[in-house]
Amino acid sequence: MTPPTEPNKKQKADYDRMLKLSGAQFDKAFATHMVSDHEKDIKEYEKAAKKKDAAGSAATETLPTLRKHLDTAQSLTGAGKTANPSANPPAVIAVPAPATSVPAPAPETTGGEKAR
Repeated sequence: MTPPTEPNKKQKADYDRMLKLSGAQFDKAFATHMVSDHEKDIKEYEKAAKKKDAAGSAATETLPTLRKHLDTAQSLTGAGKTANPSANPPAVIAVPAPATSVPAPAPETTGGEKAR
C-alpha cells in the first residue's frame, strides 16, 4: 500500500473552510470535526478488530486511545455523550492552602555572612 502524498479533496475542503474561521468559531468547527473524525475512525477500527490477525490486534489495542480522544473532543463541543461508558470522570486533586503558622524562611547565607 502506498501512503497518500497529499490531502484528499474532503480534507482540503475542511482545511479551506477552517482556514477562514478564527476564535470561538474555529474552536467549535475544529472540535466538531474531531468528533466526527474519531467516530468514523472508531467504526473502522472496530471492524478491523474483529479480524484474528496482526491488524486486528493492533486495532484492538488502539481502540481505547481513540475512545479517550473522542471523549475529549466531545467534551470540547459540550455534546455530553461518551465514547467509553466505563470511563471514569477526571480526578480532582486538592491542593492544601499554605499554613499560616509557618515562619518565613531565614535569609540565605553565603560564606558565613547574611545576604544583603
